[in-house]
Amino acid sequence: MLVQGRVASDNLRTGHRAELYIRPESLVLSGDALSAGFSSMQAKVRTTLFDGANSRVEAENCGQPVYARLPQDGSAPRLSADSSIRLAWNPALARVFGAESL
Repeated sequence: MLVQGRVASDNLRTGHRAELYIRPESLVLSGDALSAGFSSMQAKVRTTLFDGANSRVEAENCGQPVYARLPQDGSAPRLSADSSIRLAWNPALARVFGAESL
């Protein structure tokens, strides 16, 4: 999968394994974000949890956990376990580490 983010380690090389870190509140459901130069990934919802003004979404992409915090303002659709979603992020808010630095 090709994604964009800010390089956060010296040993990051093209074609090598890397880890992408994005804060849960920096992930949004795609849509208009894709036309704004955001990167995105497909994910499968595991569960959603009410968390005050937000919903905490626990999802999975390629066997790896993904956590998103979506607002409880009616803008997000109702999500259920096993539903497929596309999450997007501004590459400036993501950090990419080479696997050797983890």
